[in-house]
Amino acid sequence: MARNRPGNGPHSKLLARGSVNGRSRNGRFLAAVREELTQHFGGGPLTARQRILVERVAWLRLHVALFDEKVADCSEPMSDRDRASYLAFSNSLVRATRELGLGATATATPMDAISYGRALAAEDDAA
Repeated sequence: MARNRPGNGPHSKLLARGSVNGRSRNGRFLAAVREELTQHFGGGPLTARQRILVERVAWLRLHVALFDEKVADCSEPMSDRDRASYLAFSNSLVRATRELGLGATATATPMDAISYGRALAAEDDAA
């Protein structure tokens, strides 16, 4: 995200009220996240449950992104309040994305040490 105006960070009164102008940087971010999540569900009309969760995830992603930006721009450590807020938003985002079905996908079963050694040897032989 591009640099934010002063006073429009993770503790902004505008965000607390839920009123963000659609033309603002934050408004465009929310619209992009909503579109991304809508496309995840096939791009068609969403159910009421999906709409609520998409909106919640969009706002949580905005808050987490603003905190990430604040940490990246600042040379001082996070305050206790910021740290607690960041963890709360992050954990809520993880739970909400799980509800949307965006949780971790199953991966291949892990290799045992012998299979891993064989795979490395095969790569070395191929190179």
